Amino acid sequence: MLPMAQGVAARVVIMNATLAGKPYGKVSYSRGIVAGKGMERTTRMEVEDGDDKYTISEKRVYSNGGVPTTVTRTITKGDKIINISLRYEGHTAVVTYGEGSRNETETFKLDEEGATIADESQFWFFGNPPDKGSKSTFWEFSLDQGKWVKQEVKYEGTARLKVGEKTVDAYRISIGKDVNFYVDEFGMPYKSVQQTPSGTLTLERTDLPPGDED
Repeated sequence: MLPMAQGVAARVVIMNATLAGKPYGKVSYSRGIVAGKGMERTTRMEVEDGDDKYTISEKRVYSNGGVPTTVTRTITKGDKIINISLRYEGHTAVVTYGEGSRNETETFKLDEEGATIADESQFWFFGNPPDKGSKSTFWEFSLDQGKWVKQEVKYEGTARLKVGEKTVDAYRISIGKDVNFYVDEFGMPYKSVQQTPSGTLTLERTDLPPGDED
């Protein structure tokens, strides 16, 4: 693991999104270590689902060891803006919902004996890739579900896949049974495939670096 003081410049990739095989928008994703602060991961998704258009921007910050500290999310749809912030205080999630002049704060305590909230996989690929079969099992607070959920992230090994018109060598990471990420040597996604109630959500990278061959 790299020391926080060293810092690693954030990398950015752009991806096209499809849902159930239909165009669903675009996603920008960045990940890096900010000296003295921790690892920051940001995502911006511009959804275009027919006439329904909106933007979801999110930033997650982790301290050394993959312990989450904050999550901020902004949902913009026309003139409507919703701000959601999550602050971790040990095993308690403090969530604030804001819309217009209205703000509400709730706290959710994790009551699981021996539970950890540290996600070591957040620091995979900043140095050498993990050993095949490496796992990170932890609890996190889901803003989508409004509750604590148990997660298991596993490094499945290498995979060769087609992204757009190019074939690349990738590292495959699974999250539970429903999500698969295929990333480069820096941990930046080539592709992700997630099973959702509305169908398969696929994100596919559009800005492959020079030198990748068909």
